[in-house]
Amino acid sequence: MKKVIYMLATVIMVACNASPQENQSQSNLEESSKDALFNEVMAIHDEVMPEMGRIFRLQKALKQVIDSLETQKVSASISVDSLKNIQADLKEADDAMMNWMRSNDFQFENMEEEEIMQELASEKEKIIVVKDKMLNSIEQAEKVLQKFEQP
Repeated sequence: MKKVIYMLATVIMVACNASPQENQSQSNLEESSKDALFNEVMAIHDEVMPEMGRIFRLQKALKQVIDSLETQKVSASISVDSLKNIQADLKEADDAMMNWMRSNDFQFENMEEEEIMQELASEKEKIIVVKDKMLNSIEQAEKVLQKFEQP
């Protein structure tokens, strides 16, 4: 009988001791997954954020070209309306980044782990869209401005 009680006590102690370690291990895994996803989101942001200055310069250059074409009434290989559309795309990309940054405080208090991961995955998708808008509008603007550069 003593052996049975001793064995039960040993099993209970082992089970109690193993459980916190397993829970801690699971918690660490969840935390590292969350951190990794957060770092991915921020890496995308950090990659394209420096392009905001480039967008501003391209908007300014397009405005100068548009003003020049409108003032001089010169025919160009591209219409003023097309230039204004490219300028609008740059502004939309700029606004998208600013809105994304304003809408994110990354406060996950009182949220379950699954909710946090879903939120981060959603934010990753959103910042990828912002990145694509920024890079595509920059490429488009630079391509068209090359046509107006002085040799």
